Amino acid sequence: MEILAEFLNSNPVLYSVTLDNNFITDECITMLANALKKNTVLCHVSFKGCGILSSKGLHPLLDTLHQVNMVLY
Repeated sequence: MEILAEFLNSNPVLYSVTLDNNFITDECITMLANALKKNTVLCHVSFKGCGILSSKGLHPLLDTLHQVNMVLY
């Protein structure tokens, strides 16, 4: 996730990221949320089937989505 967060932080021309059915923790989602604060291109993030997520990780992501116009799927 660190590599993905660093890549997204560079604001690449990338529209969608699918992380479905992976071992994604709250810490990983928080890293993703911080990287997305500077990213103006990414519009679609999917992490379906990542059952260990809690509100601790999702709240920073929701805050980021409200700051930057994105679509959460």
